[in-house]
Amino acid sequence: MGFLKFFKKKKLKDSRLVVKTTTNFNYDNKTKKSAEYKRYEELQTIAIFLNWAKKGHPILPIKNYPAYMTYKLNINNPIKFHNEMIVKGYLEKPNIYSLFFYFKVSELKEILTENNLPKTGNKDILIERILNNVPNEYISKIHSNYKGYVLSSKGDKFIKDNIDFVLMHKNSNWMISLDEYINKKNQLKFDASFYDIAWGIFNDRNIQYYCEKNWGLIGINILNMSEILNNENKVEQSLSFLLSVLYYDLSGLGNNNILYEFKHIDCPPGIIERILKLKKFYSDDLINNCPFISQLPFSYFTLDTFKSIINDLLTNNDINLNDYKKYIQKPDKNIIETI
Repeated sequence: MGFLKFFKKKKLKDSRLVVKTTTNFNYDNKTKKSAEYKRYEELQTIAIFLNWAKKGHPILPIKNYPAYMTYKLNINNPIKFHNEMIVKGYLEKPNIYSLFFYFKVSELKEILTENNLPKTGNKDILIERILNNVPNEYISKIHSNYKGYVLSSKGDKFIKDNIDFVLMHKNSNWMISLDEYINKKNQLKFDASFYDIAWGIFNDRNIQYYCEKNWGLIGINILNMSEILNNENKVEQSLSFLLSVLYYDLSGLGNNNILYEFKHIDCPPGIIERILKLKKFYSDDLINNCPFISQLPFSYFTLDTFKSIINDLLTNNDINLNDYKKYIQKPDKNIIETI
């Protein structure tokens, strides 16, 4: 099965893999001028701000607000925006019973010490002890002096209704733009979750990178897809994708179809660590059945050698590539440029 066909036909059990993709990667920048874009941009700004504010932050000096509020959310005056969220009912003062959930354990223990009460137990026990044993006037004083604001029921509902933007921000390393999100959301003909939309975007990127022979970018994209699968507790598929990422790294191929000399090849420790965390789910079939692996025009290692490397890794929790140097394949210089 060809690489492009993989994204249009069932291969693994994850139904998301059959999402129809488009080869039109030049998203229309005019979207930015549309009312739809502006609406999504406003929703994104409020959702990400509220997700930050839900920890009970007070009104802060401008310099103490996260920098991304300015460069990503275009909030030029965070203090003013913070106050607007309060006025509009998204944020409110916590009530006495919920107040202490926003305190640190060390702060709760300080209250208990001042009232000659035991400091043992987890946070919930400490809070219950304070509410049941500390004088009401003492608690009321703490409550009146508390400067922070927390999510109201309206703010909580807003985040739940716009969780896509929170997840997009949380996974900012995926570099999904608002343009990409809007276009893919509009293309999908079902009530798609953020992960469905992200998967569709990654499908598009994979096809583009494959056509451009940007193998390094494909490897990064496969890693992003493995993170989605792991977040959805599809651990075997996630591991299969991680193994593909490692195979791409060890292949020697980079972007623009350039092959690096073997002496420059190394095992990425972050990928190794992730694979080892999932090693109990490993079987050779995860390598045999992964469609990404067979798409590379060259790799220093055959699949059988790669399986030996993986089994060595899972046994010893480490890999010494020099032990496999004698097995490396020689590239066809008529096909691939070596540097």
